[in-house]
Amino acid sequence: MKIAKKIYYDLATGNVIQEIGERKGSVVETTLDQDFLSYASLTERVKSTVGVIQLTWGQYSDKFGVYYYNIVSGAIVWGTLIDINAPIPQPTSQVLLDNQMTLMSGMVDIYMSQLGL
Repeated sequence: MKIAKKIYYDLATGNVIQEIGERKGSVVETTLDQDFLSYASLTERVKSTVGVIQLTWGQYSDKFGVYYYNIVSGAIVWGTLIDINAPIPQPTSQVLLDNQMTLMSGMVDIYMSQLGL
């Protein structure tokens, strides 16, 4: 028997609360009530505030890693994994100069307000 992935999410935010991975072999499909009793992350929730997506076997298996549930569109939104070996982009001289000017302008504003000007 094969049981597909289930994703429980917060209806208000779309944040994933609990992901129940694919299982196969001598397994039994669980109900919503059983899942709410079995997983601490669901036990502490009110059922009416939680949504669930039941996928089919293997659906999106190559994409899971970074995702969330979009409550407006009703769809899973896929992200990308970060390559930790990729070089970190460095700001240009102009960006650094702009940041310095913004900081100095803010400091002048604070100084002037302290003087009552």
